[in-house]
Amino acid sequence: MAETTTIDTHTLEMIPEEHRANATSYEAPDVLWTQKDADWGKLKEGASVGDVREPAHTRYTVTFTEKDPELVALEKRIADLEAKKLE
Repeated sequence: MAETTTIDTHTLEMIPEEHRANATSYEAPDVLWTQKDADWGKLKEGASVGDVREPAHTRYTVTFTEKDPELVALEKRIADLEAKKLE
């Protein structure tokens, strides 16, 4: 069975090299401190509700499907057997 993976990250280095060519980028907007952050006591010292918690930045995303390693091994064994049969 194939497994679909989506990676959304702030740096291309977090995306496996073989999938970087298919990555797309987008601009993530400013993330602000909220009243909920304040209610939960999560505001940094000196920060207020509405202040920028994380500035706008470029993000990268890619989705790819990888075959189950057992399936890959089985397909290789079948190909090897078929190649021997043709000899």
